[in-house]
Amino acid sequence: MDLSRHTEASLDTGLLRAAWVESASTTLAAQRLATLGPLPDAAAVRTAYAALREWTLLEEEQRAPSLSGAVDIGRIASGARKGEILAPQDLIAVGRTLDVLDRAARRLLDDDTIPELAGIAASIRFDIELLDVLSVAFEADGQLSARTYPELGELRRRINELHGTLRSTLESMAKGADLADDLQDAFWTVRNDRYVLPLKPHAKNRGVVHGTSGSGKTVFVEPHEILELNNRLRLAEGALEAEERRILAALSRQVGADAERLAESLEALVQLDIVASRSRLASRMRATVVTVSDRATVKLDQARHPILVLRGIEVIGHDLALDAARPALVLTGPNTGGKTIALKTLGLCAWMVRHGLALPCVEGSRFDFFDGVLADVGDAQTVEDDLSSFSAQLVAVREMLDRAGPGWLVLLDELASGTDPQQGAALAIAVLEALVDADVRVVTTTHYPPLKGLAVSDPRFRVAAMEVRAGRPTYRLIPDTTGESHALATAERLGLGAGLLERARELWKSQDQGVAETLEALELQRTRLADREAELDARLAAAEAREAELTRRTAQIRAKADALEAEAAEAFRSRLRSAEKAIGAVVAQLQESPSQKAARAARASLEAFAGLLPEPEVEVLPEPERAFEVGDQVRHPTLGTGIVEAVGKTLKVRKGMVAFTAKPGELELVGAPRATPKPAVRRVPVRVTAGPELDQALRMPHNTVDLRGMRVDEALDAVDVGLDKAVQAGTDVVFVLHGHGTGALKQAVREALRTHTTVDRFMPANADQGGDAYTVVAVRR
Repeated sequence: MDLSRHTEASLDTGLLRAAWVESASTTLAAQRLATLGPLPDAAAVRTAYAALREWTLLEEEQRAPSLSGAVDIGRIASGARKGEILAPQDLIAVGRTLDVLDRAARRLLDDDTIPELAGIAASIRFDIELLDVLSVAFEADGQLSARTYPELGELRRRINELHGTLRSTLESMAKGADLADDLQDAFWTVRNDRYVLPLKPHAKNRGVVHGTSGSGKTVFVEPHEILELNNRLRLAEGALEAEERRILAALSRQVGADAERLAESLEALVQLDIVASRSRLASRMRATVVTVSDRATVKLDQARHPILVLRGIEVIGHDLALDAARPALVLTGPNTGGKTIALKTLGLCAWMVRHGLALPCVEGSRFDFFDGVLADVGDAQTVEDDLSSFSAQLVAVREMLDRAGPGWLVLLDELASGTDPQQGAALAIAVLEALVDADVRVVTTTHYPPLKGLAVSDPRFRVAAMEVRAGRPTYRLIPDTTGESHALATAERLGLGAGLLERARELWKSQDQGVAETLEALELQRTRLADREAELDARLAAAEAREAELTRRTAQIRAKADALEAEAAEAFRSRLRSAEKAIGAVVAQLQESPSQKAARAARASLEAFAGLLPEPEVEVLPEPERAFEVGDQVRHPTLGTGIVEAVGKTLKVRKGMVAFTAKPGELELVGAPRATPKPAVRRVPVRVTAGPELDQALRMPHNTVDLRGMRVDEALDAVDVGLDKAVQAGTDVVFVLHGHGTGALKQAVREALRTHTTVDRFMPANADQGGDAYTVVAVRR
């Protein structure tokens, strides 16, 4: 038995290989894939997977080069190297293939994101001048280009002219009276590449005979009148043929000179197409690249049968695992339940990994490289070798025991099933133990109860069962579960008669019946628990999803609040910067000219600017004992103390030069209404008149004369100096700070001001200006 071929037949690898071949873009790669062997080791598989990922990335980004259009030019280049003159179609094929190679190299080289593909493309090296020459050497119809080779155009033009002259001459002769009795038919034709007329036999002397009709009634004669024209035509055609041959020979020599590099480039193209075919096949199967090592470990999550996937069948995935601690897996369950499909899935995945193909499973799976894979699946009985199914399986098992060792995978379907169950089970256990002892990874399907119990007696074995619900298989593989065969239930589902089934149940009276029924009851209980667990998992997943959604929404709200707060803060900072600039400008203007007019303008500016600032949060104060009146002194929690100017639903309060409005509940009464200021009794009433300008004047450092600490005579001299400076500076108002004290200095200053030549009028300062400690003086101009 050829066990390698038997393994491939058992696993249906031919169907998978055919799908792989169909994924190739070029005939060259397809021919290579039809017989391509496995990769040498795990490192080579990882390299193939890396290239596959890179090509898939290019496909997703629509940057993958097209490889279609390339043909096998190796034979053509080899012939040219031997001196053969290539036919135009061969040279055109070379040009097209070189164009594909050039485009692929330009796309793949010098790209840091695809190092494996760039490494393959680095072998694409040929004479770029050859591509340039071939790309313009031929017309679309396959002829050598007259634009590239003008001498060909001239020869073709001359030949066309000679053809035209010959045809017109013969047409004239056929219509003329001279040949009216000699013509067999009124047309011209070509014999031996020369123009002739069909004449009657008696007129054969009218020229050179080039043949006769089958009946002998027509002679094809080249008239003497066109002999010279025909000769010139043949000479021109010979010249054209010689020139074309010369050009083709020159192009062929260029191809032959680069034959070795063309062969290397062609091999690189084949390797690129093999990578591309792996990517296309993976896309068809929705396959993923798995982790690959050399520890003979398998951990497949939701692995699907590749061929069923390619056929478009919705396949239920299986979780399959093998490792050093548990190197053997026993699959149990009813017939038609899916055991063999799971077994073949494992074998096909092993074959695919060895050939660098992605696997139809979920990400995160692992399938290590196996040095060899041997399988016996299905019925291998043969008439030629006179072997029964049981005997044929034993022949395969014998060879497996001889060949398999560490790093090998062995798959056995229904091991030792074609004989006495007790002896078959014993033989099967012995075979499995021998394979495990040899450090082989082994998977088998069985109905034998002793094999199902191996997981209990030998920790190296793992058991998994195909699930059955309500007497029907679900095709789901349940790990660490011992399934029953459900033979009677399967027979009932498939329509066997009720009487027959009843008789079978009567006959099923053995020592194992109680154990089997107990196992079935346990399996039913496990199924119910699994359903409950699945329901709880679904509820937990839904709760986690809701929690995640709430967390996401909370984060969104918090982020939006932070953004709004930051935006508001930035807006406030912007308004604050504007306020600082505006206040600075107002202060500068007042410092330059502290007149009443300037003060009114400054007050208007500040009141207008007050709207730029946000309303402050205010403390709500208790209601006052009585209603507010004009003149009341009130306190605002954030804006401070001011005087009530107007009463209504809101109160207008003035604080210095700035007025603001507030609700009654935001203000606290500080003192009784302030009496409206009245002029003091003066000895010279005319000089003490209090005008509105002095009442509203602003006190600034540069317009204030400070007399504190001076004696009367020193103070009066200081007043004189201050007034003189005010006149020189053009200052309208001067404040004299004399304080209260005993009142002697204040009285002496005001007496002096009454007769001062630069004083127009003066008055005691009001409360906003500092009170009676100051005297406000209007400077005469």
